[in-house]
Amino acid sequence: MTQRLTGRKEPNPPIHGKTHLACSNRDKAEVLADTLETSFKPNQVSKLTIEVEQEITKHYLEHPSETESATIEECSSDQIRSLLNKLKNDKAPGKDRITNQAIKMFPNAAVDRLAEIFNTCLQHQHFPEAWKEARVIVFPKARKSLKDPTNYRPKSLLFGLSQLFEKVILACLNNFATSENLLAKEQFGNRQEHSTNHQLLRVVGIISHGFNINKSTRVVFLNVAKPFDRVWHRGLIYKLIKLKFFSYLVNLLTSYLEECTFHVAMREECSTVCPNLAGVPQGSILGPFLFNIFTNYIPKDLKKPDLALCADDVAVISHSFSEKEAAKNLEASLCKISGWYSDWWMQLNTSKTAATLFTREQIKKHPQIRLNGEEIKWESSSSYLGVTLDSKSHREDMPESNNPLLRTKSIPTRNKLHAVNSIIRPTMTYASSVWSGCKLEYRKPLQTLQNKALRIATGAPCFARTTDLHRALRCWTTISAHST
Repeated sequence: MTQRLTGRKEPNPPIHGKTHLACSNRDKAEVLADTLETSFKPNQVSKLTIEVEQEITKHYLEHPSETESATIEECSSDQIRSLLNKLKNDKAPGKDRITNQAIKMFPNAAVDRLAEIFNTCLQHQHFPEAWKEARVIVFPKARKSLKDPTNYRPKSLLFGLSQLFEKVILACLNNFATSENLLAKEQFGNRQEHSTNHQLLRVVGIISHGFNINKSTRVVFLNVAKPFDRVWHRGLIYKLIKLKFFSYLVNLLTSYLEECTFHVAMREECSTVCPNLAGVPQGSILGPFLFNIFTNYIPKDLKKPDLALCADDVAVISHSFSEKEAAKNLEASLCKISGWYSDWWMQLNTSKTAATLFTREQIKKHPQIRLNGEEIKWESSSSYLGVTLDSKSHREDMPESNNPLLRTKSIPTRNKLHAVNSIIRPTMTYASSVWSGCKLEYRKPLQTLQNKALRIATGAPCFARTTDLHRALRCWTTISAHST
């Protein structure tokens, strides 16, 4: 759609491989597949950790009778039909090219047979191998060289039927995790009745509390290197066992993770099939839940600092009257967290980790905080969960309203207003529950931005009153009214 409106075509330059320059679509697909295969490999750790975890996991998997027995939760035809109705029609199909629209049109007899297949897989604790191959398409990263294979973002297209079966499994996992209260309370990502807004409210509340008691709050925003791609499969199964998930679910998830493969599709050409040796399947239904399980044991017995988790976004928060004490507590906590990530085959990216001080005072020099022997850089503002906060806890980021699409005369005004309503305004009002209570002077730039976008989209002259513009566009409200 964007290419049609702008008339701009994406360039298609050759890609630099390890030994040659890939020019054809087939060669490009092979180069990209090799790059992704390297990403889907676990980081190396000490041999002792590997041997111990593999031995413990092997013991539990070979003795399922010693784990807690449970009645398998079978799915009914009505449950399958309910899941079918919730499938998105516009989602791209996987390798089988069976669209969700076709699956939703299954007759009742086919739905009954599908329920039988799913129940048989649950009873035999087996995930079909035919559903384990992902079709990967890539998108170039913004403002990056298209000749570098690492500058492409992968998106996995999975079988529609496999994702349907994953939803059945996820329901069983969620029921058990909820009943046993397994997930860490600090984790707000990919959980029912939790959202990024809730975590942002929690973090901003901690910072505001520091302002109220005249304490300086220091927050370190950790960056984990390729977290979803580096999940250690054996370590994940071990953690499922330690959390005492039912044995049939453990064995089923073992079958789900083993021998996963993928191939890269570049236009009509495809690469050879490559193994996926680590990570949760990208684009899967179960992936976010399994990642939460894998990171569930992150150290929480920290000295004074609070921990804020939202999937792979980690923030360590500490407030104190003494700068030295706060730095000491933060560094000790970071050392413990970094050691935990290393033990579980993951790495923290120190160069992308940043720290921000939230205070009303003027601080000329920040205390040094080190992570993995490298000094963490202090920033005047940091981005967390899509919101940029400065040292005074004010929102800094602003979307761009001067979009060339809004100035294109060939596009009807109605469509331009739809673009403002669906692209610019959601960006402005994101996480409004966090900042809607701030002073008018901090909300005014957002209102000015909306007025500018509406003026450009409607072509209103500069001398037209803003109140008249809002009166003409009756469905449009002010930012303050919209965010409350």
